[in-house]
Amino acid sequence: MQFKEKRKKNIHLDITPLVDTVFNLLIFFALSLNFTSATSLNINLPEVGSPSKASLADKASIEITKDGEIYFNRQKTTLAGLQALLKHEKSIKNAKKDIVIQADENVTHGIVVTIMDICKKNGFNHISIAADLGN
Repeated sequence: MQFKEKRKKNIHLDITPLVDTVFNLLIFFALSLNFTSATSLNINLPEVGSPSKASLADKASIEITKDGEIYFNRQKTTLAGLQALLKHEKSIKNAKKDIVIQADENVTHGIVVTIMDICKKNGFNHISIAADLGN
């Protein structure tokens, strides 16, 4: 009597669709995440001490009034004029290397940032922001 030989069936599990599904779920969840930051932070700033007059005397000053008028070392100027004055100040041998920006509290942030950018482009890397001492 001759018996039929049992053939082993090759069971093959294709995991490609499973991997595709997992990657699709990963992409879906990554794209649906809501990346929002906190809208406000509760920060208590330290009080400002009184600066010495000698430390302010050796620095160039830029003042911005609430009307947006710009003064460089008490000389009225514009943004373009400020750039020229800073270039001239940098070319002087004994030029002041530090800048103090004194802006009115009602001045927009954009003007102050623009002036800081102009200072940086003209080689003034030490920029200070003056604060009200509350006197």
